[in-house]
Amino acid sequence: MKSLILFSVVLALGGCASKGASREYSRESHQGLFEALDSMPDGTERVLNEKLGSFRIRSTHADANRLCRLVELRLKDEFVGESFCKAKGGEWR
Repeated sequence: MKSLILFSVVLALGGCASKGASREYSRESHQGLFEALDSMPDGTERVLNEKLGSFRIRSTHADANRLCRLVELRLKDEFVGESFCKAKGGEWR
């Protein structure tokens, strides 16, 4: 239950922080993030770089069709919660 509440709060905060700003993440531009999404456990924290900030993988959720990971991004002037999902064999979106 605590995890579900945290998940909801992070998504709400992320929605507030990112209103009006469309973010694009790709394996080419955020290689370290995508490598962590592929193989690192929940709780993994890494610095992207000085300009971009850092991230932490908060939680992982799966169902029969897809795998999703909730990530906190601490950027220069804001905190953003992003959910990355993919179908089996697909790419994170």
